[in-house]
Order: sequence, then C-alpha cells, then structure tokens
Amino acid sequence: MDHSRADLQKFLYRKGKPLWREPRVRGLIEGLAAETDLTLFLGAGTSVALGMPTWNELLRRMLVQSATRARRLDEERRGPWAARIVETYDSLAAASVLRSDYRRPETFRADLRKALYAASPEPLRDEYRIASGYAEAIWFLVRERLRAGRTTSIVTMNFDDSLETSYQNLDRADQLRDLGIKRVVPVYSQETFDKTVGKESLFPIYHLHGYVPREGLPKVEPQTFVLSAAEFADAVSGHWSEAAIDRLAPSQWLMAGMSFQDPHITWMLRRRSRSIALAAASSAGTDRVASTWASRPIGLFSAQGRGWFSNELDAGTLQMLAEAEQKRLGELDMLAVATSYFFQEVVFLEEIGHQAGGVTAHYGDRVNLWRSTLDLDADERTSLEDDLREVLSHLRDALEEDLSLGPDETVEKVKVELWMRDFKRPETVWLWISTESRLLDTARAPRFAFSPESKIAAIRALTFGTAERADRSSYTADDAWKSYFAHPVRLRGGPADRISVGALVVATGQPVDKSRLHGAIDDFQDLLDDAIAAVAVRLRDLTADR
Repeated sequence: MDHSRADLQKFLYRKGKPLWREPRVRGLIEGLAAETDLTLFLGAGTSVALGMPTWNELLRRMLVQSATRARRLDEERRGPWAARIVETYDSLAAASVLRSDYRRPETFRADLRKALYAASPEPLRDEYRIASGYAEAIWFLVRERLRAGRTTSIVTMNFDDSLETSYQNLDRADQLRDLGIKRVVPVYSQETFDKTVGKESLFPIYHLHGYVPREGLPKVEPQTFVLSAAEFADAVSGHWSEAAIDRLAPSQWLMAGMSFQDPHITWMLRRRSRSIALAAASSAGTDRVASTWASRPIGLFSAQGRGWFSNELDAGTLQMLAEAEQKRLGELDMLAVATSYFFQEVVFLEEIGHQAGGVTAHYGDRVNLWRSTLDLDADERTSLEDDLREVLSHLRDALEEDLSLGPDETVEKVKVELWMRDFKRPETVWLWISTESRLLDTARAPRFAFSPESKIAAIRALTFGTAERADRSSYTADDAWKSYFAHPVRLRGGPADRISVGALVVATGQPVDKSRLHGAIDDFQDLLDDAIAAVAVRLRDLTADR
C-alpha cells in the first residue's frame, strides 16, 4: 500500500466521532485486506483480552513468587514489596530485579507458567473472553484472507499460548484444514523455526520473547526468554528472530495490542528497513524501496489502553494527547491509527477479514442499516419487546432454579437486563428490557455515556469488548443486587453481521465471592450462551426482515 506522509494527520482521534465514517479508514482496511502478504504483530493487549495478566501484573506475581521461594519477608509484606518495585522501576528494570533471583531455567519457566495461568481475581472461562475478543477477530481475518489466496503471518511478543488455544476452542482447526493448513505451531527457538521454513501446511505463530504453554512443553528445546533490560539488549544478535524478521520484511506489517514502548519494536522496524533496502538494491530497484512510504508499518492503538485516557478530561485535551501518541509513533515511520475503545480494535481486524471475504458493505454501512431497523412502530416494538422479555425471563427462572445456596434451598435471586447501544446518539447505552421493571417510553430512557471508567456493567462489557463480572462498586447488606455478569451481544450473519449492539447483564443478590453464578460459571454456560444467542438472533432477524 502507498501512503503519503500527510496521512499521519488524517487519522486524528476525535472523541465521540465514529472512526468508520473516515473514508481513509475504509481505504486503509481495503488495502490491508488486498495485501498479498500481511504480518500481524500482537502485543500484550491481545493476551490481556483473553484473560492473561498485564505485563506489570505478570512481573508483580513473579516477584512475589521469587520472594516466597527465597523466604524473604513475611507473607503479608511480599505483595506490597512487589507492587512498589513495579510502581517505582520501569518494566525492564523491574524484570532485571526479578531475573537476578533465578539461577535455573527450569525454575524460572515453572514460575512464569504459574504467573501466566494463575486464576485472576475475577477469573473467567477462556471461551467467554474468546467469544467476543481479539482471538476471534484474528482467526477470522486469517481464514478470510486465506480463502482469498492471501497469506497472513502472526508474530507475538507474548509468552502465553492463548492464540494457539483459541484456535482450537473456536473450531478454526477444521476451517483452516480445508484451506490447506494442517497445524498451528508455536515458534520460539532456532529448532522450531527451522522446522517451519518451507512448510506451507504449517501455520507458525512466532513467539519472539519465548513461549510457555499452560500444559508444558513436550520437549524442552533451548530457547531464549527476553524479559529484563540485559536480555532486551543482548538477545537480538544471532537470535533466530533475525531470520524471522528478514523473512517477513517484504510483507505489510500491522501492529496491534501493544504500547509500542518495547525496545525490540524499534529494532524490528530498523531491521525491516535494512532488509527491504538490501533486497531493492540486489534486484536493481524494485518497488519495495525503504526510502519511500510504500509498505510503511501501521500501528493500531486504542486510546482506552493509554494511561492518559480519562473521562474526566475534555475532548480537546484527549485529542491533543492522542496526537502526541501519533507523533511519537510517526518518528518510527509508523502510520498510527487511533481507536477510542478496545472493541474498535477488534472491529478493525474483523473488517479486514470482511473485505478480504468479499463483503462490500463496510462497518459504517452495516451500522446505518441497523440504525434504520430501530424505527419500529408501536405494535412492532411491543411484539419484539415481549419476545425478548420472554427470553430474559426464561434465563432468570432457569438460573434461580439452579442457584440453591444450601440445604435450606435458599435461592440466589437474579435479574436479567438487556442494555442497548444507541446508534443515533453515539457512544451511549440505555436499559431497554429488565425482568424487574417495564420501560414505558424507550425514547425517554436515560442514556449513559461510554467510558472505560464506568461502573455500569454493560458499558464495561462493550468498551472492553469482552465478558465482564465484578462486585458493584458499593452496596449495603440490604441492597438487592451486589454483583453482575455482563456479556456483549453481537449480531451474527445477515446484512448487519458482526455488530456489537448491546450487552446482556445478569445481576445477582450475592457478591462475587459468595455467588454460585460466579463461583461455578461453567455450570451455567449453556444457559447464558443460549440466551445471548437467542437475543442476537431475534435482533439479527429484525434487520434481515426490513
């Protein structure tokens, strides 16, 4: 793809302005879909979306584990000590403190695995996070581009196996096998890299910084973990990743889910530029010349993932902060595209798949189609609301039937709500249907603005683009509802395919640590899945019928 340097100024962040109305964004997505070779570089944000700890949380957990192994400090003081290290050191320096405690690679790998896959304070099934997050969008993009005869490669700086696991959980194995891909394989060492070269039936996922699967390695091939400042400085020279980057250099690069502060990002970009320049010189000046804008890497970042993103700041200040980020990435010769929320990054990736698959209607067009379906007459709206209320009431009754708290058969009370995005008033949601009350005039229902800082369950599920559950921010013993589970509702199939239109929320009368719904969510997975699917089907059919 060819981009002018002026394009850097065209993707300016505008709070409240739909990204999808930008013609240049549409053109960018179409260009990425049509690229013969595309490489996705994925950072920690993609794994966090699948339930993995953030980078700082991973360091904190490992520091606690190392202090425990060395029997330093008492148990109560290890956590605060580790938190202070992470807060006061930069991440590479904190990792250097950590690495100095590990003499044996086996011990380091064991603690890294434990820190990666230990239950988080608010654990969720992988399938719930996968259902609406990054992984589904990534594999959808890979599949649709493969069907169109185009190749996609994946490079990650993450240690975990979330992408490999999601490939199996999302039933992508059969779909890709039909397209010639027999296996998805992690590449994390010279030996595993060599095994994939020239093997078109294998789909490699390059783990540049090391790899630790949750079930353990079948064989422990030598691999270099890149974690600390010294490792970032020394691991590049002679590392197998040099050959991997050279192999991927001619492709279009798209980077997502990362802060772009990893020093290896700069190294990779410079290595790529040198590789392209050498290739151009040796082929008497092809169109791949490093000094032109052709094939410049694209950095996709969500303002929500930046420390400066706060609902307390006015739109003008947020815009200036986003522009500062774009200028920083521009210095790396990267075209920086800013989204407002995490779920928009997912949409961006999915849209590349859509366009590769031949879907002509862009996301904005499908949103407009959905908006037109909301103008129902009174009888149509009443019929639809009664139908949806029946689905929600069935879920509530089925949950309460199973949510017995003990031998006295005390029932955990629940209510179920359907919150909808208001596409006519962008970035707002409103409560449409509740099993506890009836809304008489939807037009006059209060609208609540999107904000990642929001305490409203539906907003958190929508902005983060994944299932959310937590205690209410504050409640008394007499309050009826103390915790919630929220899941985005997305249309599947039909003319308005893959649009997140709302969120299903289940509130319970017990806090998370005492609720059977939260404590044994696997037992209720089918009930929740069926209700979410039933709501989505009814809303999708509404669009298809009009």
